[in-house]
Amino acid sequence: MRTGPNSNKRIKTKTARSTGRGVTARSMKARKRLIEQHTPQWWEKEVKKRGAVRCSACGAYFLKGHWLFVPATLEKKLVRIARGATCPACASERTRGVTAAEGVLVIKGLAADDRPLVLQTIAAYAARERQRNSETRVLSVDMRGAEIRVLTTQNHLAVRIGKKLNESRKGGKLEISYGSDDLPARAVWRAPKRT
Repeated sequence: MRTGPNSNKRIKTKTARSTGRGVTARSMKARKRLIEQHTPQWWEKEVKKRGAVRCSACGAYFLKGHWLFVPATLEKKLVRIARGATCPACASERTRGVTAAEGVLVIKGLAADDRPLVLQTIAAYAARERQRNSETRVLSVDMRGAEIRVLTTQNHLAVRIGKKLNESRKGGKLEISYGSDDLPARAVWRAPKRT
């Protein structure tokens, strides 16, 4: 037991934190080794590719951890240095086809003369979303009688297109149901009845 004026003070040990020097080289090496041990193999293979990679199917580029479309001025430079690969969306679309759909939009009760305008709205909105995120796309548009079924790669795209139709075409009714776990989101838009 200590006695004296400094008996209540704690003794500081010389560690990286108490000396204010920050993280030491030894602790950085240990941390890096720990991260390497627990990093999945697909991370290095798919996510952390170094340099520019260009999807041979859709033309998207993998830059700084994201697949995206680039402006034409930048593309001229990147085409020369980019390696060829296939983005996950194109690979999924090729291997799984329409089973890769995570979003479903069903349009019911649409009159024949309204179809071109609705299909144009779907195409325009899907193109705008794809420019923002190259992984977001419409897989298929099937027309059966008075029903149109739109399959999308991401569930939020089907919901957004349904909301856009509901805003632009007054009087319709939109029902959205999100799937549990891996099931796709389903949006059903019923066109207003004509009188």
